[in-house]
Amino acid sequence: MLIKKVNENKLEIFIGIKDLEANKISIYDFMSSYKKRNRFLLHIINFAGHKKGISYKKSKTVLECYCIPSIMTLIITITKVSYNVHRTKYKKLKMHNFFLASFENLETLFAFCNTINKKLVSSLYFYQNSYFLSINVTSFYEFKEILYSLKEFSQKYKKNNFIDENANLIIKNNAIEICKNLFVK
Repeated sequence: MLIKKVNENKLEIFIGIKDLEANKISIYDFMSSYKKRNRFLLHIINFAGHKKGISYKKSKTVLECYCIPSIMTLIITITKVSYNVHRTKYKKLKMHNFFLASFENLETLFAFCNTINKKLVSSLYFYQNSYFLSINVTSFYEFKEILYSLKEFSQKYKKNNFIDENANLIIKNNAIEICKNLFVK
């Protein structure tokens, strides 16, 4: 497990499969079991905060979780929110699991989209001659389905905030469906 202090209110934690196993939680449990995931996350938040000198007790926090399937790593970002921040911004925040896959060309992207049989929240970006598809999964079944397809078609993965800040947005919503309907035969 790698813990990186971004600033005085924010930590990034990189968790591999072995770290999950050491904490007696499987990737299946993490993706599908609310109780086990929350127990694990509370333990990680307290451990990481203590190790890096940030206390999250009695604080509002925002949790973001990203998965990098190619190296089977979870990236958890924990941000302590000051009470001065407008509360409604974080009121309905839910934990999302994003994949961000890179494709060298449109043909590979379209072939990947054709393998997906369900409607998923997705966006398409372009950055440095590559296409990046951001996909939100909400269950272990979706995670597994996307993971198998991505291994065949995708080249590499990056964090969503990097793409959001640097890439050109091509399709904001339902990118997979749009690619399937317009481009895939």
